[in-house]
Amino acid sequence: MLQGPRRGRARGAAEALAAIGPDAKAAVPALAAALQDSDVGVRRSAAVALGAVGPQAKAAVPALVAALKDPVRYKYARRSAADALGAIGPDAVPALVAALQDPAAGVRRSAAGALATIGPDAKAAVPALVEALKDSDVGVARAAAEALDAIGLEASKLEVRRF
Repeated sequence: MLQGPRRGRARGAAEALAAIGPDAKAAVPALAAALQDSDVGVRRSAAVALGAVGPQAKAAVPALVAALKDPVRYKYARRSAADALGAIGPDAVPALVAALQDPAAGVRRSAAGALATIGPDAKAAVPALVEALKDSDVGVARAAAEALDAIGLEASKLEVRRF
């Protein structure tokens, strides 16, 4: 149902699976495969559904990491992939740290937000988040500060110089 020429049905199926949440874990392989669909809506809906499945979608981490590296034209799907990685948990921290360097500010914001969702288990991301406090996009800097707070560090107590 997630593959084939009927994109509307594929998106609808992924959205239905997202509504089911963690009980849709049997669909993780199909959702991971849908991250490669040529339709950006299908890719985005599949990523959202994987995030809704949560930690039980751990097997999809490699596909979500690959989705983070998709061409720029898929930026909304890439943001949804970052969000899904945050919902899956700590296994995604290295990929999210790398996404903090993405050319698209929305992807960087989503990566920082996902690290905030992971919370204290994202401690390995602290150096990259401190660097993200200097981002030229104020939304990214704010999301980095929120992530640091969620990890257990107050960004206001860190010495950061913006140049």
